[in-house]
Amino acid sequence: MERAQELYQERLTRLNTAFANGKPDRVPILSMAAEYVYRIQDIRPIDAYQDMRLMEKAYRNFFSEVYFDGFLIPVIGRNKLDTLGLLGGGTSQYLPDGSFQTKPGSINVMEPSEYDDLIADPARFFIEKIMPRRFKLMAEDYSAEKYETFVEAIRSLLAGRSATQPVTDMLKHELGLVEIQQGGMYNPVDIILDFLRDFQGISGDIKRRPEAVRDAGLAIMDWLLAMATMNPPDEHKRITIPMHLPTFLRPKEFETVYWPSYKKFAYALVERGYQIYYLFEGNYEHLHDYLQELPKNRVSGLFEHDDLKLVKKNLGHMMCIVGGMPTRMLYYQTPEECIAHVKNVLDTVAVDGGFILGPDVPMLAKTDGKLANFKAVNDFVHHYGLYS
Repeated sequence: MERAQELYQERLTRLNTAFANGKPDRVPILSMAAEYVYRIQDIRPIDAYQDMRLMEKAYRNFFSEVYFDGFLIPVIGRNKLDTLGLLGGGTSQYLPDGSFQTKPGSINVMEPSEYDDLIADPARFFIEKIMPRRFKLMAEDYSAEKYETFVEAIRSLLAGRSATQPVTDMLKHELGLVEIQQGGMYNPVDIILDFLRDFQGISGDIKRRPEAVRDAGLAIMDWLLAMATMNPPDEHKRITIPMHLPTFLRPKEFETVYWPSYKKFAYALVERGYQIYYLFEGNYEHLHDYLQELPKNRVSGLFEHDDLKLVKKNLGHMMCIVGGMPTRMLYYQTPEECIAHVKNVLDTVAVDGGFILGPDVPMLAKTDGKLANFKAVNDFVHHYGLYS
């Protein structure tokens, strides 16, 4: 236990230094494993959700075998499954094995004519119009039974983290691993994409009513800020924000509809003491000029498809870069090929700090990487990536 505490402090310092765009003692390694923890051990997620001992065993085995300094994705439990079941709807659907996917046709529940209502009062719009359309329970007339079911759903949602907390505690106190995520959030315009209009809908809106999309994003921002700051900032953790729409936007579209609320939201969070970890999903090379205006050394980003050498050149002076190991390589190529690739990344991108090795996407399926490749790469980086 004492050694685990020493490891934890070493890794915490290592990660904090890198996230602050500094040079730690060695290159940190971050886990982005979600359901992959179960899949790679031939465990159905639903079985782990229903058996805490199996869940703890799966996480202990995985993180004991593969070297990491910390992890982003919280321990995956069943609270979302239970909550959506009680509410009767949502944008996700669970398969019999416990995995989930986006439910076809579930996102576009807002008419383009309703932007004015959304802008006027985002919270009221969601509560009174969107939730009844999305959740069967919320469409029912008020009754004592409806009230009790709603309370049960909220309890299930809130209890989710505490239910898996023993496993998280094991990772920290037994294995010395650092959890870096304080919570999750979305950028304002991605709320419109992911929860109101879907891709086809918002694409048409951007062409026909770009000012409405922009103004809705700015209106939603204040509501999101109130939710994101419910808990005080933790100097050792970051708010994770996945980004979905920008990779599909031309720079002028991005500047018109997405950037105003995105930039304002980033600065509002940082001014209140929070740090931000962005998931730049897709390719953002055409938007690097804008990203240079984000709060310096208070944001970091996982880049999925960008050339990391270009990211280092354009953004390395103002943010920590995360990534470097494509999951497709971890699955399809040999350990030697994977190590050669990551050595090149370390030699060119990580040379002066401000870099954390991780996969290019969160890991869900068994095909996101062979365990032998994963282990070989992380062991190599842990020993080769020394700065001193």
